[in-house]
Amino acid sequence: MSGENPLKCFGDETLYYEGCDCDPRRASINIIAINGFTSSEDDREPWLAVDQDFWLQTRLLKDSPNARLLVVNNRLSDGASWKALLQRENSLKNTVLTFQKESQAPVIIFCHGLGGFLVLKMVSGLNKSNPRESHLLLSIKSIILFGTPCRYGNSRELRKTLRLCATVELGIKDKRNTPKFDQETEKDIKSILEDTANLSVEFVGVSENRQTSYGPRWFKRSALLVRDTTSTPAGKTFIAHDSDHGNISRVASNSDTYNELQKHVAKWSVPLADLPPLPITRTTVASTQIATAGRRPSIATVRSNSTNASLSEISPTSSLVPPTLITLQRASPKPSNPGYDLENNRLTRQTSFSLALPCHVIQPPKNSYFVGRGDILEELDANLISKPFKSGSDWNTRAFAIWGPPGMGKSQTALHFAYTHEKEFPSILFTVADTETKLLSDLAAYSQTIGLTTEDQSKNLPGQVKRLLEWYETTDVPWLLIFDNAKSVKLITGYWPNSKVGAIIITSRSPQFASNTVAGAGKELKSLHDEEAIQLLQKQLANQPIINFDRNEALRIARLMENLPLGIQASVGLINGAQCSLRDFNRQWTSPRNVIMDSTQDHTTTRFAKYPQALGEAWLDALGALRPESKAMIDVMALLDPDNIQEEIFEERVSLGSPSTMPFLGNKTKCLGDLKSQGLLSYGDQSQSFRDRKPCINIHRVLQHCIKLQMSENIIHGNRQTALGNASALISSLISSLWETDWIKIRKEYKDFFPHTETIRRFFHDIKDVPSMKVPISFLEMLRKAAGLCYKRNFLNLGLTILRTAEDIIELYTKQSSLKIEGTEEAILNEIIEIRYQHACISTETAEFEESLEHFELAKKSYAKFKELGYVKKNSTRYMTIVGGIANSLNGLHRNEEAEVFYLDCIELTPPGDWQPYDINICRCLWDTGIPEKLNEGADRLNTWIATRAAAFGPDDQKDYLSGHAKYILGNIRISQGKYDEAFELHMSTVKNFKAVLGDDHHKTGDAYHKAGWHFDRIENYEEAKKYLKNALKVYQLGSDATYRSGEIARTTFKLSLVLAKMGRTQQAEDERKTAEVFRQKSMGKKYFPSDEESAYDHLVSLWAR
Repeated sequence: MSGENPLKCFGDETLYYEGCDCDPRRASINIIAINGFTSSEDDREPWLAVDQDFWLQTRLLKDSPNARLLVVNNRLSDGASWKALLQRENSLKNTVLTFQKESQAPVIIFCHGLGGFLVLKMVSGLNKSNPRESHLLLSIKSIILFGTPCRYGNSRELRKTLRLCATVELGIKDKRNTPKFDQETEKDIKSILEDTANLSVEFVGVSENRQTSYGPRWFKRSALLVRDTTSTPAGKTFIAHDSDHGNISRVASNSDTYNELQKHVAKWSVPLADLPPLPITRTTVASTQIATAGRRPSIATVRSNSTNASLSEISPTSSLVPPTLITLQRASPKPSNPGYDLENNRLTRQTSFSLALPCHVIQPPKNSYFVGRGDILEELDANLISKPFKSGSDWNTRAFAIWGPPGMGKSQTALHFAYTHEKEFPSILFTVADTETKLLSDLAAYSQTIGLTTEDQSKNLPGQVKRLLEWYETTDVPWLLIFDNAKSVKLITGYWPNSKVGAIIITSRSPQFASNTVAGAGKELKSLHDEEAIQLLQKQLANQPIINFDRNEALRIARLMENLPLGIQASVGLINGAQCSLRDFNRQWTSPRNVIMDSTQDHTTTRFAKYPQALGEAWLDALGALRPESKAMIDVMALLDPDNIQEEIFEERVSLGSPSTMPFLGNKTKCLGDLKSQGLLSYGDQSQSFRDRKPCINIHRVLQHCIKLQMSENIIHGNRQTALGNASALISSLISSLWETDWIKIRKEYKDFFPHTETIRRFFHDIKDVPSMKVPISFLEMLRKAAGLCYKRNFLNLGLTILRTAEDIIELYTKQSSLKIEGTEEAILNEIIEIRYQHACISTETAEFEESLEHFELAKKSYAKFKELGYVKKNSTRYMTIVGGIANSLNGLHRNEEAEVFYLDCIELTPPGDWQPYDINICRCLWDTGIPEKLNEGADRLNTWIATRAAAFGPDDQKDYLSGHAKYILGNIRISQGKYDEAFELHMSTVKNFKAVLGDDHHKTGDAYHKAGWHFDRIENYEEAKKYLKNALKVYQLGSDATYRSGEIARTTFKLSLVLAKMGRTQQAEDERKTAEVFRQKSMGKKYFPSDEESAYDHLVSLWAR
């Protein structure tokens, strides 16, 4: 068949062309052009260029080897109605199904004008349960809309635009013949556009670049009828065509519009080398020679034969590219800077530390079965390796985001790129980035692995991370950092290093990470192409004769699982298990549901994939087969952090008792066995991770969503409220009280259990508007304890965020709204006291003393009601700490006389032998007065306390921070008394205590460092003074709570400038002074006034930090 002669083999209103004499099974792409409103008898008319060139056939078909072209005309006469167009849906569907029947090639549909609505209606109406229609839906890769108005501001605007478009397309001169547009038609159009939102098809809009001026006088509009912003129902791919609406699909062969369209067709076309072979006969050979004679070579062929082709233009997976070309371009990579010798994997520049390079922390192992993704790997190469660095660019670090739905292989694609480019990047880290806790843990561990920090520094998690980020930004060693499963833009950008030699890959479900505000580049990962899916099956089933690999049967399997990589992997597992042929598999497993139901973890887990993904609804059947106690357990797991669920969560504990809602307590082993037998759980593999932690249970996120969706509001079975109460109680029971002083235990609890509190809290926010919902009292208790962990770990902002959730619940409850709390009156009131007390404690640490006083007073008021109801006695510990908290707040506000009274009351209430800070804090109150008698009284009290404490725990007391706290205040008193040497010893002892107990990242340790720097400056040891002051700044600038430390940063920076000036480093001193002034202004706000006095900077910090 010649491409010059169209056939009518698909109907009288169609034209069929082939680019060459080829079997439909050998087609590279199927192009379907749908005409809209047109009264012409010439089916080519909408696609004729100004010079009457039928560009679809004369140019596009010839530029697309082995393509097929079908033109479908609607032949609507002048004045035709909308219904006449939209009712052609079935006719069009049957024509397209017949055209696609014997072909497996991708389909691209070109839509002329308002014919786009007919196409959208046809495609969105395809029946997925019908094999032929499902095949067609999966084959349609792109819909290109030439002047179809798909978006509108209001109904009036939609009706007007549609009438004008129809008028121009039909060439109507008489207004009475304009197609009728009634409310029913408007409803149909809107419904079509709504249904289109669910299509996983790429949309490209061809919009007008010229105003439409139409002849008839009654056509008064002279404007762009279809703009770029209204030319597609979804997506952001637009082509601006230099024409008005009447000529929107008339494309000149040498225009930019044609070039863009041709590139788009080439993108979806199957490479010639990948087309299925035909039997080689003499006729076939002869036909092939004739068909290819004089043909314009494809882009891929030109590149493969060009010695000057750039590497970024070559797909590493393309069989059209000679391997020698890639080898030549990849051989002997040159470093972008002289600081690293890539060939010998060593630093060439002397450094002050020894790094373990190359250092590649990539998990899981390299996937030898990886297929396809050549387009995105090529873009990764172009953006992260071949792309030159632009001097002065805002985007210093090359970055690329891979986004798309679960189960598509986003992580596997990033891993494949990392393994492929190990030589280009001596430093590679693959980190899980869905939560800050995991991200910090991975970054800190890598800092230790590469040799930037040591095990002794592991207490200072933010410090380790900061050191790694500093190295990323200052090193000349090329590095690659992969943020996997990213969710929060704020989190990722908060740990984003800027570097000329670095590269970042982000994998996420959200396209937001590809925007200019984050990565600046990215691509959606979609299902595999048919040939890639077949290749994935073939690779994994190779060398197994019994399976009898058949390409057609393999294609059926791929289509059955919609070319989803994870679904194909499950099929491979079942085939291997049954040792059956592909044909027998297709006979046995006739639907995706059968595959998902019968596949287990053994079928879907490989060395390269940690656990299955996107197994969807079939999990619900497995849930229905569980014993009641196992079902209750997995309901809890659905609310936890899915990656690290510790078995100890489900162990019996005295504090839990034996609630009827937790039948799994005492049956842990049996329940876990039940869940594993249903393929619902997996265990983390320590060989795939460098985290030092016990093996944990993994539950898939999609499974979690399935469980949550099937949870009912019925209080008898599968209830959301029951699951929320159980999960909250279990986690809360594993978190210590606010008064826990074992810091090793505190860090473990934060690391292991805090992530669960956040996922449970998110679940509550998702369901809180359910009318019958009651908030379990255990949920409030868990929130309060989680905030306490943040308080102790110095993540104060996060702690306040958690408390706001609890306080919102309390506010609604106290207003007697529809929201109820499930618990006794005593328990509810007790939590109200504790939550307000916790908020007050955090406000004290952030130096918001007015706020802390308010919340302590609220706690005291609630306690009074508590006492009035007969629940407690006056001398309870909580009342004592509330009174002490009020004293602390008053002391922070310099209301020392009032504070002293409350401190004395608090001390009187303290049980004998109970070590509380109030005996110490009253001395800070006495010191703040500056009165000699008060100073002496404070010194005597502290000396007595320190001696008693030493007798109990030894002179080097590190039971908690209280000894350091006492010596810090006593040192301040000694400075006020002029006893500097004694003060120096006391403050250095404080440094030692705070470092050991609180860690290097705590703001109290920063205060002690500053005081040490002050002492060394006084004795003119400026090097030591500089060292301690810089240590203090590092502490203040760490983490999310740096926003509360502007005053401390200003004070310490100013002190550092004074020290540098004394050392003769004038310029450095001036730079630090300017920085100090900036932070001073930030701290003071509207109260700011210029000052060079050290005392002015000292008064920026609270009394507690001086």
